[in-house]
Amino acid sequence: MSGTSVAAPHVTGAIALVMSRMERLGRPQPNALYNQSRLRATARSNGIYHTGFGSGLLDVEAFLADAVP
Repeated sequence: MSGTSVAAPHVTGAIALVMSRMERLGRPQPNALYNQSRLRATARSNGIYHTGFGSGLLDVEAFLADAVP
């Protein structure tokens, strides 16, 4: 199994973790553009965006650390 139907639940879960942590800290919720840029910046990749494969592998730990320092 591969593709967006498999990736979408993982990305959604990572964003939910960030939103939950922001709520607990009393910080404003990040918008979609912020989440997109941070997900791309923290993805494990070779630095090249590919229309078929995206920005690389989701790194939830790096995304959480970057979004909520």
